[in-house]
Amino acid sequence: MEAAMKTVDTTLFGLLERAVEAFPERDALVFPEVRLTYRELAERVEHRTRTLASLGVAPGEHVGTIMPNGPDTIELLLAISALGAVPVPFNPRYRGEELAYVVDHADVVTLLVKGEVAEGLDFAERLSQALPELEKVVDPTALELEAAPALRRIALLGEGERAGMLSSHHLDRSAAAVGPRPLERPDTGDVGLMMYTSGTTARPKGALLSHRPFVLGGQALADRYELTSNDRLFDPLPLFHMAGILGLAASLSRGASFLCMSKIEGGASLEMLVEERATVAFVGFPTLALSMIEHHDFDAGRLTDLRVMHTHGLPEVLRKIQRALPHAVVQNPYGCTEAGGLVSLSELSDSPDDRVTYSGRPYPGVEVSVAAPTGEHLGAGELGELVVRGWSLFEGYYRNPDATAAVVDDDGWFHTGDLGELDAEGRIKYVSRLKDMLKVGGENVAAAEIEDMLSEHPAVSVVQVIGIPDERLDEVPAAFVELVPGADATEGELLAFCDGRIASFKVPRLVRIVDSWPMSATKIQKFRLKEGLLAELAVDAGA
Repeated sequence: MEAAMKTVDTTLFGLLERAVEAFPERDALVFPEVRLTYRELAERVEHRTRTLASLGVAPGEHVGTIMPNGPDTIELLLAISALGAVPVPFNPRYRGEELAYVVDHADVVTLLVKGEVAEGLDFAERLSQALPELEKVVDPTALELEAAPALRRIALLGEGERAGMLSSHHLDRSAAAVGPRPLERPDTGDVGLMMYTSGTTARPKGALLSHRPFVLGGQALADRYELTSNDRLFDPLPLFHMAGILGLAASLSRGASFLCMSKIEGGASLEMLVEERATVAFVGFPTLALSMIEHHDFDAGRLTDLRVMHTHGLPEVLRKIQRALPHAVVQNPYGCTEAGGLVSLSELSDSPDDRVTYSGRPYPGVEVSVAAPTGEHLGAGELGELVVRGWSLFEGYYRNPDATAAVVDDDGWFHTGDLGELDAEGRIKYVSRLKDMLKVGGENVAAAEIEDMLSEHPAVSVVQVIGIPDERLDEVPAAFVELVPGADATEGELLAFCDGRIASFKVPRLVRIVDSWPMSATKIQKFRLKEGLLAELAVDAGA
């Protein structure tokens, strides 16, 4: 462990400063199309600070970004932090009314948007559609939009020009006229990021995070990985999500190399792991891990450099991943945005069974407990709501004190809405979302229990279970299944597989085989699955 790189009182940009001083010529960022040393990254970040200064970005100002994964996204995140402003990374999936809502709600003064990023994918066009007033703008240096009163300027990154947006040529000319900008030194407890929740069931909420959760969280993550400057950490997850930023922070905190991609795809991810000799893979979500180990080019013998695979999932899914990667240790995380992204990760020394069942002990300085509906805190092995407090917690929801008060109690515990338990040694076991429980004829049924059982079928890759209305039992389970590439199974075969394995009332009443999923930033949206299935069943009933 390289203790000299560890620090507490700093920011994300401060981590870069320390890393470039210690390891100037080591790979800092590696994308398929770009490779930057720590020295080169620092130089590019300094140029970005001049660009932002030329736009008038000031300390404390909210600076929004609508960007794909790429080196420029990381450079801008670090530059905004260096100027003491607050980055607000928006999910590029937002469209129309939802995008207009978050831009207005966040009170962003400056907005940075990437134009065309792929054929048929243009984030600037999405923004123009969300804010039609831009078509009538006369002076793009001083916007006055009814739909977003705080917004003063939009900078278009990339080629071309758009109504109401400052072009890249304008930015380059402005930056050239600005000398090096004195950097701000915000306190680690100052707000350093606003991260919008996925908004899968309601309007997205802006979680305010100080520098502490992603600086200390990155260092705690590096500790659980036992990361050193010789490691090469692969993290292709979205940089508008804590999973992407925490991987970056962990790498910066040790001077390790951060390997990333602009698009998440199993085959390309597998190739990068091999070519770049990745030692740690922060893939976070089982769908990506499965897409790699089930890929036709997968060969565990080509991945002997990989020593850590970081992904959560059902126990049987994690066992499948571990069997496919005998040279690596599968580590199981627990966390959420409001708790700083992650609050725990199983340790390398934990037993294989413990690593697939539990998510390890909380990070030092973070408390996790289990609460009953009455508010009473429960003992080891008792099932209840997981609650968290400590340095990782968010500062509250922006412009929404009622929503904050609804989830943070008087003793400072954040109520996660997750069902789980702790073992006698304090390890966290996540069971399901509290709302992801079905009520079948009066019996409580965890969707995760059915999902775990179906995952044991050799043809099943990903499974999601929802509840649908039933006249006799009020609610019954229904399953959506994605098959392993090349495998074959019918809906009837999957239903037959359930018989005798779980109680009959838990057996899904129907199965739908799918090849794609409705996604938020990183999670499958079960409510979308339910909406589509109910619409299908209504049509069938009326036929």
